[in-house]
Amino acid sequence: MKGTTRKRGKTWTYQIYVGIDEKTGKASFITKGGFKTEKICNEALNKAIYELNNGQMVFNKEMTFGQFARYWIEMKEPSVEAITLNGYKQRINDYMIPHFEKVKLESLNELRIRKWMKWLFDRLSSGHAVDVFKMMRQMLEKAVKKHLINHNPFEDIETPKGSRKKMNVWNTDEMNRFLDHAKTSHYYPVFLIALSTGMRQSEILGLQWDAVNFDNESISVRSTLEVHTKILKDRTKNESSIRNIIVNPEVMSYLKKHRLDQKQQRLLLGTAWTSNNLVCVTEVGTPMTARNVLRSLYSIIERAGVKRITFHEIRHTHATALLSAGLDSSIIQNRLGHKSIDITMNIYAHVTLNMQQQAADTIQKLLHTK
Repeated sequence: MKGTTRKRGKTWTYQIYVGIDEKTGKASFITKGGFKTEKICNEALNKAIYELNNGQMVFNKEMTFGQFARYWIEMKEPSVEAITLNGYKQRINDYMIPHFEKVKLESLNELRIRKWMKWLFDRLSSGHAVDVFKMMRQMLEKAVKKHLINHNPFEDIETPKGSRKKMNVWNTDEMNRFLDHAKTSHYYPVFLIALSTGMRQSEILGLQWDAVNFDNESISVRSTLEVHTKILKDRTKNESSIRNIIVNPEVMSYLKKHRLDQKQQRLLLGTAWTSNNLVCVTEVGTPMTARNVLRSLYSIIERAGVKRITFHEIRHTHATALLSAGLDSSIIQNRLGHKSIDITMNIYAHVTLNMQQQAADTIQKLLHTK
């Protein structure tokens, strides 16, 4: 198998002859360009020829986007959580397949993508549309790496700037009013832990007693409960999500009482109790259902007369309260289990902006500049 290189404008391109196309009777080639130097182009050419000779390169001009999307999902399945995979499938089925299912990958071009973008941004919030846009761009990046297409049409399109949905959070009064009304609920431990730690719902429902350290007054986040299947997994969303969270003494005191109450319930039910070492369980010891937690949340919100927020926004409430109180953002990052400080700062930019204004007002009172 032979290949050639040539300079096109300021970059280099290689071309590999792969035989005669049976349908057209014409010579068939693999072509890839955009290399900065002839040396880099030759290295890529030799690698491509090696991959072709060893069956590592996929070359299918007839592959449609729909076929590739199914292949992409299969590649992702072993490495992501079920809930994440379902999110990928939902985006593909709702926003990509209706436009591109039978379109050949090599026919996807900038014009097609821009028409799709207009449709997408007309129907979704800008933040959601940007997420879908980025996902499809990443999918086609993988198609380039697998040599299914020579060029990613997204390379010529700048990522639009989307505005995120405004977060709803509780103030201190609303937090306390909610907790006061939640005390009689069986789901009170879930809400108390959420507001006190900022843990994710899956982390709270998957929290086991041996991860609660009463001596150090801390919680070790290292397992999760899969929302849809209620399967307990000994891993978190990502490596940075594994963390220790210091918890205030009042909450730890409540958890001691809660553990005692749980033991008494277990003795009362005997064999009817399901043992799984979870902190938050149903009346018979089974894992809690996320849907029932949400129902309880909204019911208590209505009774308490506080702003309606989602469970995930309880996490935001926790972080916003700490930031507003002047706690260092790196501490917030560690408590929430964010991969980087940038994620934390991007999410809570509105809070830090308010804090900057407070800093400016404070320094104005201290300095005599008039």
